[in-house]
Amino acid sequence: MKTVRLVLMIICFLSIYSLPLRNAGAQTTADDYYCFLFIVDALEPALLKEMMNEGRLPNIKKYIYDNGLWVDHSLSVFPSVSAPAISTIITGNFPGTHEMVGFQWFNRRTGAFKSYIGTDILDFDADLRENSQTIFDFFDKSDTASFAVIAGPELGVNKSLVSSSLNPFHRWEPMLHISYVDLLGSLGIGAGIPHFMALYEWRFEYDAYQLGTDDPDARRIIEEFDEQLGNIAGQLASKGILDKTYFVLCSDHGFPPSTKNFYIDQDLASLGFRKKLISYNLGTFYFPLTLERWDSFFSVSADLRQYNLIVGSNAGGFAQLYFVKNGGYNRAGKYDKDLWFREVVYDDLLNMYLGKDKGNVNVAEYLKNLEGIDFFVVRERYFDPPAECRVRVVSKRGMAIVSRRGAHPHDQEYRYEVVEGEDPFRYDANPKTKKLMDGSFHSGKAWQMASYDYDYPDACVQLVQVFDTTRSGSVILSCKEEWSMNSLLVCKHGGYMPVEMQTALCISGPGIERQSIPTARLADITPSILYLLNKEFEPRQFDGEVIPALKEAVMKRGQTEQAVVQQYEK
Repeated sequence: MKTVRLVLMIICFLSIYSLPLRNAGAQTTADDYYCFLFIVDALEPALLKEMMNEGRLPNIKKYIYDNGLWVDHSLSVFPSVSAPAISTIITGNFPGTHEMVGFQWFNRRTGAFKSYIGTDILDFDADLRENSQTIFDFFDKSDTASFAVIAGPELGVNKSLVSSSLNPFHRWEPMLHISYVDLLGSLGIGAGIPHFMALYEWRFEYDAYQLGTDDPDARRIIEEFDEQLGNIAGQLASKGILDKTYFVLCSDHGFPPSTKNFYIDQDLASLGFRKKLISYNLGTFYFPLTLERWDSFFSVSADLRQYNLIVGSNAGGFAQLYFVKNGGYNRAGKYDKDLWFREVVYDDLLNMYLGKDKGNVNVAEYLKNLEGIDFFVVRERYFDPPAECRVRVVSKRGMAIVSRRGAHPHDQEYRYEVVEGEDPFRYDANPKTKKLMDGSFHSGKAWQMASYDYDYPDACVQLVQVFDTTRSGSVILSCKEEWSMNSLLVCKHGGYMPVEMQTALCISGPGIERQSIPTARLADITPSILYLLNKEFEPRQFDGEVIPALKEAVMKRGQTEQAVVQQYEK
């Protein structure tokens, strides 16, 4: 157990070396508003409500839920893992836009593989900022604070504080017994309170991987977080700004149980692929460094194009498969790594050459019949946005094609057509989604509203967007219920089961009254926060949108403030 703790400390310390506490020092004015964003990894909305009803989360209930906007079906992204999901939370963009499609991705042009669970975490911020701004960029660098949120040196951090742990060599407990306001004051960083603050609590997910979400020790972490929230609220109240502060509580994905597993890389190797697996599972204690492969932890500098299959897998629920055109063999029958430059589409899977010993293999047929696979998705043809883009959903039940047209997510429209067998998503059995299966294109919002409370929520939007970047695999697999890839985990995520896609989201603060709305996306969080804080931004720089109910809250807030001013003037 001591080894596990040491390993955990090493991983966390390396991971947050580029995720330090941001400096704070902005002074307040009468018209200022503040926001504290809390991201609790893997916190399912049903569990959150259950613990509140049991009286175990009094501060979340008091300061956020009882007077807040609750989203009944807050939807994650695909893949439903922390790297793309948290990147979406802090950028307002889908993974296909910010291009952080997972903890691992393969560069077809260079042959290099990124794995952010290890030393490549130092590149995370730069890789993210190649394509998207983050919410922190809308504030002065001295006007934000964050603990363990994915954001690195390029975002203006205080380099003298290299971790969010008070004593990283003793115990990893970010923010449990001292509020960040106390910490800032004790370090003499500044008297002012930053206008945007963020805290990422990931320990619940770590424990639940090995213990399950019902375990008392795992749930105790949520209770400790609640205690910390109470400390923070008390400090804000003592500064006289609690009533001017917005609290945003969210999670990144759900966390269903798994009881069975299979090894996708070994299955594909049996077909004749020369495969390279880069994988980790945080709950796997049977390997040193809790990794599936040692080299998953270290930056992979070798040219992996010598292989004809690269497998990126973590969290148990999904895998990204990077295939090379025609198995990497040219017309002369010789392996040619330069073929990696060409993307693989559905037709390529039907007749892939794996050398003279193995001949041609129908990879699509093989994958869809694997016992643990629910479905996989692949480009139907080469993407050329903003032209019409298509992906094919393949399952043992049947196949469907999702088509998208339009240049910007706010304008894009989608068509869903079953092309073989039964509907893989069973949309034809749901009146709301069936109504949209008329051969016409419908807005992404229409598909979201029709599917948010059904199997495969928001799938038309999510399954296409992830292929807007070449960092995505040729094929993305999603596991069946109770199945996980590679190591057997007590809980898994990353795939497209309904529970994996449901997240917690509740927002409270000035002008907001207790209410619930049907649905929102993680991409809506950043534009919504900026709107609440009166920050100027171009709406179309985000894939997400301001939650409409929050626009009403701002209007009400303005009316209340005007009434106070008029009363004062009298």
